[in-house]
Amino acid sequence: AANTRIEVAEKIRKLPLSFFNRKDLSELTANIMGDCAVIENMLSHVIPQLIGYSISSLITCCLLAFYDWRMAGAIFCTLPISIIIVVISH
Repeated sequence: AANTRIEVAEKIRKLPLSFFNRKDLSELTANIMGDCAVIENMLSHVIPQLIGYSISSLITCCLLAFYDWRMAGAIFCTLPISIIIVVISH
């Protein structure tokens, strides 16, 4: 997260001064910090949970295959659909 903010600050530093004359500085700062906060939230909360749910679902599917392969197949077929729904809902 810190590296992302530093990279954004370096890109802003390289912009010409005429860019800052045309824009409201407080609005620009609020937009940039808001976007960085959204990216940090995604990287720290949403993506790890999605990976954890996917791994636990695959483990469940594999263990269920020992009991009944048809039930494991039914779970395995619905995993891509559920992942798409989760990604779209966020």
